[in-house]
Amino acid sequence: MLSLLLRVHLPVLLVLTAASFVPGLRADDAKPLVVLIGDSIRMGYQFTVAAELADVAEVWAPDDNCQHTAYGLERLPAWLEGREDAAIIHVNFGLHDCYLPDSQTTRHTVEQYQTNLAAILDWLATHTRAQIIFANTTPVIEERQITSDVYHRLVRRQADVDRFNVAAQEVVNRRGIPIDDLHRVVMEGGLERLSKSDGVHFTRDGFRVLGRAVAANIRANLTCRTASSPSP
Repeated sequence: MLSLLLRVHLPVLLVLTAASFVPGLRADDAKPLVVLIGDSIRMGYQFTVAAELADVAEVWAPDDNCQHTAYGLERLPAWLEGREDAAIIHVNFGLHDCYLPDSQTTRHTVEQYQTNLAAILDWLATHTRAQIIFANTTPVIEERQITSDVYHRLVRRQADVDRFNVAAQEVVNRRGIPIDDLHRVVMEGGLERLSKSDGVHFTRDGFRVLGRAVAANIRANLTCRTASSPSP
């Protein structure tokens, strides 16, 4: 009898178990939703963030690489559909904006980047009720890019990363949005040690360091948000 019950109900149990891990599906509605938006750096640290915040939040992120600000503006409505009630939206754009398609000029000018970033932040403020956190762009190692098997050339300049981070700070500060200084996290953790051989991305340990820093920032903002919420 037991074997028959298992044969009948096991497929259903497997479906329910799988469903509980579908991105964006909140198994416990009592937990606030945290949304992570960003490029491949975000894709590298998101699993650590989810694990670190498992006790206090449901963490969701798009399946695709969110790339640069122009792409983000186009895709925001799809990413946030049904997630307008997110408590925290952690945003990272910049690494693809200062990408060097021809090793001479960045994909977007600083002015274009600021305009697009402002539009992204304003859209989020208008269409969601979330606390927005902006993460700045992580540092790069130019020499490793040139000698790597991935790029074989210079694809990001550290000077551009610095310029774009300053530009982003101006946009973000005008809106009173907190900054998650991931650039500082990497520099303090050791850029040479945490970076992969491609000079742009990070080792497993590097992404763990970033993920823990992001989770700590989000946890602190969740605590502040809860403390400031009026009693029912």
